[in-house]
Amino acid sequence: MDRLVEQLSAEFLPAGDVNHAAAGSTRSSDFQRQGRSSPRIGSAQIGRAQIVLSCTQCGGRNYRRTKARREGSSPLALSKFCSACNAHTLHREAV
Repeated sequence: MDRLVEQLSAEFLPAGDVNHAAAGSTRSSDFQRQGRSSPRIGSAQIGRAQIVLSCTQCGGRNYRRTKARREGSSPLALSKFCSACNAHTLHREAV
């Protein structure tokens, strides 16, 4: 694999510009080299609360979401598909 990357780099980059360390690098390894942890998608973020949405018909807890932490905010209610009911039903924030 490294040989293929070197060959392709040699074809498309001028001589002397081949960066062997960055040939197979990804964003997460860039974060690790800088001493930071890799970013996580879907994890709890600062200032956001994780909530669970439950179906109003069957009570199944089907969806997980985050929402802003604000005083006096109303509970979240969305129309989502419930696989147990096999229909779109109202899903409200579970307590």
